[in-house]
Amino acid sequence: MHMAREEPGHNTQVSRLLDLVPFLISHQGVSLQELAATFDVSISQITNDLNTLWMCGLPGYTPLELIDLDFDSGFVSISNAQILKNPRSLTSIEALSVLIGLELISQSAALENEQMRESISELSKKIARGMSTHVPIEVLPSVDVFIRKELEKAISTRSSLIVDYYSPTHDALTSREIAPLEIIFSKGFEYVSAFNLEPHGLRLFRVDRIHSVAPGHTPVALSLEAASAHGAPSIEVSVLVKKDARIAKERLGLTVDQVTQAQLHAIAIDVYSLNWVKRVVVASAGGIEIGEPQELRDLVRSQAETILSLYS
Repeated sequence: MHMAREEPGHNTQVSRLLDLVPFLISHQGVSLQELAATFDVSISQITNDLNTLWMCGLPGYTPLELIDLDFDSGFVSISNAQILKNPRSLTSIEALSVLIGLELISQSAALENEQMRESISELSKKIARGMSTHVPIEVLPSVDVFIRKELEKAISTRSSLIVDYYSPTHDALTSREIAPLEIIFSKGFEYVSAFNLEPHGLRLFRVDRIHSVAPGHTPVALSLEAASAHGAPSIEVSVLVKKDARIAKERLGLTVDQVTQAQLHAIAIDVYSLNWVKRVVVASAGGIEIGEPQELRDLVRSQAETILSLYS
């Protein structure tokens, strides 16, 4: 159950009221539930806000000047509020935060996606023009865009990479061949979950500590066989793809034919970590279903129950 975040204080409510009017003008007939969820408050609070708006308007304060609202049916419509139809301007801090975010997105975008870069550039210019002072923005991402792109490519094509990785323990760069499986985000850092081919084993590598990448020499299929032969035995699991085939293809490394088959009936695949598969299945939000083994089904169910308990 979603717990609304109540923010007491007149300044907070006034800011929300100023945001409510342009939102309602462009979302006529929105339900009270959706409106409360959008503004992250309870239905009781949003109803109180609407009652307050009902008493607002231009000087004169007759029915001709007051904002007109209708929400008795549970769906909100507004009229006579054109004077407040424009959204509030961003504060300097808000504008600066958006500009920094856009710069990071631009640097993270695929290098060949010129249209996205142009759209981000135009939006950044519009926001910058609205600021009282011009502040040049240059953000250096902690993760090299080229390295992240090569990792994502290796995951989707099931290929290996040779990486130069900085080890803080030994304060040295080491070169190793890895078979990337997925990129995850934890505690403010990006990690790549991968099989380290020498020595063999499943490892997590912090992406910002990878200094360079190059194509590997070993096909992933052979890499996993080698890992299996050195203490990482494969486990056969059966999976059924119920929705969002793209996630199943990218996260589980399935071929197009395998995805097509898995949408019709459960198929068997080899994996090397039940915990890794558990994370993929839970993250799919019902898109992937496990048939066997029962141990993995129990892990997924336990994780789902733990997550649901946080909202009860």
